[in-house]
Amino acid sequence: MKVKTLFVMGFIVLMMSTYIPIAIAHPPTGYPPSYDPTTLVIDSIGEPESLDPAWAYDTASADVVQSVYDGLLMYKIDMKKGPYEAGLVDQFEPKLATEWTVKSINEVSPEGLTWKQRLYFKIRTSVKFQDWNPATPSLHILTPEDAEYSFERLLVQDRDGGPQWMIYDFLLSTYAAASPSSDPNFGKKIDHAVENNSTHIWFNLVSSFPDKTVLQILSFTLGGIVEKSWAVSKGDFDGDWTPIGGNATARWEHVWNTWHNPAISKIEGDMMGAGPYKFQIWNKGVSWAVVKFDDYWDGWPARVNPGSTERIGGFITNIIWNYFPDWSTRRSRLLVGDSDFTDVDRQFRDQALGQPGIRCYYPYNVLAATGLFFTFDITTTSPYMGVSGGLPPGTFAQTGIPPNIFNDINVRKGFAYAFDYNSWLAAAYLGEGEQPADPVIKGLLYDNPFQPKYYYNLGIAATYLATAWGGALWSNGMKFTITYNTGNVARQTAAEMLASNINSLNSKFHVDTAQVDWGSTYLPAMVAGELPLFIIGWAADYPDPHDFVFPFQHSQGTFAAWQKYNNPTVDAKINQGIATPDGPGRQQIYYDLQSLYYDDVPSVMIVQSVGRHFEREWVRGWHYHPIAQNMYYHFWKTLTHYGDASGDGLVDVLDVGVLSAHWNGPPAGSLGYTIQADLTGGDGGTSGSVSGPVLGIPDGVVNVIDVSLVNAYYDGPPQGPDHPT
Repeated sequence: MKVKTLFVMGFIVLMMSTYIPIAIAHPPTGYPPSYDPTTLVIDSIGEPESLDPAWAYDTASADVVQSVYDGLLMYKIDMKKGPYEAGLVDQFEPKLATEWTVKSINEVSPEGLTWKQRLYFKIRTSVKFQDWNPATPSLHILTPEDAEYSFERLLVQDRDGGPQWMIYDFLLSTYAAASPSSDPNFGKKIDHAVENNSTHIWFNLVSSFPDKTVLQILSFTLGGIVEKSWAVSKGDFDGDWTPIGGNATARWEHVWNTWHNPAISKIEGDMMGAGPYKFQIWNKGVSWAVVKFDDYWDGWPARVNPGSTERIGGFITNIIWNYFPDWSTRRSRLLVGDSDFTDVDRQFRDQALGQPGIRCYYPYNVLAATGLFFTFDITTTSPYMGVSGGLPPGTFAQTGIPPNIFNDINVRKGFAYAFDYNSWLAAAYLGEGEQPADPVIKGLLYDNPFQPKYYYNLGIAATYLATAWGGALWSNGMKFTITYNTGNVARQTAAEMLASNINSLNSKFHVDTAQVDWGSTYLPAMVAGELPLFIIGWAADYPDPHDFVFPFQHSQGTFAAWQKYNNPTVDAKINQGIATPDGPGRQQIYYDLQSLYYDDVPSVMIVQSVGRHFEREWVRGWHYHPIAQNMYYHFWKTLTHYGDASGDGLVDVLDVGVLSAHWNGPPAGSLGYTIQADLTGGDGGTSGSVSGPVLGIPDGVVNVIDVSLVNAYYDGPPQGPDHPT
């Protein structure tokens, strides 16, 4: 009786909804013959640098790594919050661990360290690793030893520019591995920092990091668990900490010399995880592909929400990623349906927005920013210093620059004032972004809204450059190349604008620009310190100001280390900041760091953008997460008609019943709240910067807006691609 009453009420609302206005995006006019609901095709401007979870530290690499490797836990997804808020950063769901416990302790390690916390993870049983080589099938089951090995392997590898600093930070209160000569016991410290038994692994923490922060770090792609015997068979770390001849230092020397900071990962080119997809192929510079892992431990399709028995509406069997740096190619492929989603440079927004068959999610707040970075001591192997090897330190000419050109703060300030921030934001981001003052960007704790920032003034720029190096730079000139990654039109525009402005100041200045391929060249050259002035962005590893000030300002930080920037006062404050509990004292530390960033200008922040995501309208399941990459396991594709909540190909009274059953309430029955019944209502770009309710973007509630959509398409065609209004 209750269900019937709800049905009738829903139908009445449906009839009334004729008069309820709704913003409807242009419906598709047809689907290409190549449409394949089992395959997701992604076109992008930058390929991965690595397939190794211990090496990967860029978003392109994370995309494939997160598809193949599961970690102990992951950020929770709550689709009832709608696509812009579904990705939670302070709640977690179990993955390869079923549960975890944090205990406060006060123990002294065998090496004399004081352990303050112990974090236990119970490892999930009967999880299968993927059969990475079908020609020689073998069965591997996850064990606590695999989990312990994965983290110790990560700590041992500790490659230059890698993500290991985050683990070292909370485990051992350092940022990198120590050599045998500087700390003979360091191998033992790693061995005892991560331990296991038959059911659990645990971490012994020297720090007092907040529980949430530790869990956020472990949810990052660096937490991907590899199968130990497979990695060892590839020549990777053998996992052996047994003293050589009774000498633990000799063992650490062997491990250090054999596996620390390799030129390339020992498992590069192969993947073997316990995630939802299996690695198929990576044709560098062309494409990569993964395929559904049939024996994935959590089953198919994905759950609607963690802990739910309800599953989403379908799944993707194959993921194909293509490297297309040219926008015209990506655009044509997206518009005809040859790709499902693609990178859309903001200045090309209106070439995709409102096009038939294209949906845009907008706006959402992005916890990422881009900057201009100065290298203080350029490696002389750099091909970007004008003359080979650069000029002698401190000397200048129209043919090149010395490696230490940016050591003079006047040069850095001159370039900071020579960039036209507002014009660039208008041209490259169509005004959908703002200039941050410093790395503590909007959305982080302790962002100082009153912190001064650099602005465009060529007169001031000329004054600083004329003063630099005692006038030698201005008198003798310079020549070098500003680099940006291939296909990134916004960064290309920034590089060309800055170069043009600098060159306009003095006829002896000859600053060029060059595009460099992302994974194969740009990132390795940046790590090697070969880029005099480079443009790159930083996306949060975890949502804390420490994760931004460390890479931008600490001498061992991701960017600062490559730049050879070193300010002991800054280092001390950063170390103090992460060790200080939240409150006024910690706020003052980060306010001080923002002021020091402005004073030293090791880099210049140029944009924190507003988010947009473009995709074909047949894609389902996308949601924004400020930390995690796209979770393709939660995606599916469908040609279901707009308004067809029941999924039977018709828009009729049955769809009203489905909406009634889920009216503003939790999911119930075989048709899930977030799958079919929440038909529309979420914000999306409709014209320029205007946003409003758009078809196919759920808003987290089933209400009269969804009913109005059913009404708009009531008695629509039972089959076919068209959606008449």
